[in-house]
Amino acid sequence: MERILKERFVKGNFISLEDFLDRLMISIEQVSILIRIDAFRFTDTNKHELLWKAYLFLNKTKKIDHPKLFAPKQQDFEIPSLYSTNLEVAFTQLELLGFSLCSPFEFLEEVLLNSSGSKDFEKYLNKNIDIYGYLITIKRAKTHTGKAMFFATLLDQQGQVFDTVLFPPVAAKYMFRGRGIYRFYGKVVSEFGFLSIEVIKMQKQNFVQDPKYADVKSVLRSLIKKKNE
Repeated sequence: MERILKERFVKGNFISLEDFLDRLMISIEQVSILIRIDAFRFTDTNKHELLWKAYLFLNKTKKIDHPKLFAPKQQDFEIPSLYSTNLEVAFTQLELLGFSLCSPFEFLEEVLLNSSGSKDFEKYLNKNIDIYGYLITIKRAKTHTGKAMFFATLLDQQGQVFDTVLFPPVAAKYMFRGRGIYRFYGKVVSEFGFLSIEVIKMQKQNFVQDPKYADVKSVLRSLIKKKNE
């Protein structure tokens, strides 16, 4: 990472995948990760085509232990026509980085029914609000009687943070099921001027299937259904 940043700072932006590979010593494993997370989107070339080029380039290039002093003439390879979707790229980023470079709300299977956010809390003070949030963190606590309750921090659709609290009766009925987007219905309350939501009910929202595995899952479901029949 440091070598990439230094090379770009000293000699300017990379103009192509080939230019990048000429100027830096890097393994095929490392460059494939960079391609898969869309780090070479500035080339306006499909990532599958870039992977082909990287493998052909590094396999045909004589191994040296230093960057090339002069950029050699590159051979043109015939690459088959390939394509990828923005959703596929986002899922790959999520897989490799633990987060995507797009909004997590773009992964939702169903269309959002409102655009409520923390910006609306003052308007809904002491009233009920319907809001979606991407889960950041949860804190589990206990009351003096030993009953469980939860505090959760989330991001709204505008990228602003808001807090929720699930008191024991609600915490016993609803559970957080990992990271993702949740839909909340609850009352906006103020404590020492800090606005938050006392949750009445909540539901985790489904993400669309990862395009890389969607077809495989469909086949497996079909086979299981036939077996059961």
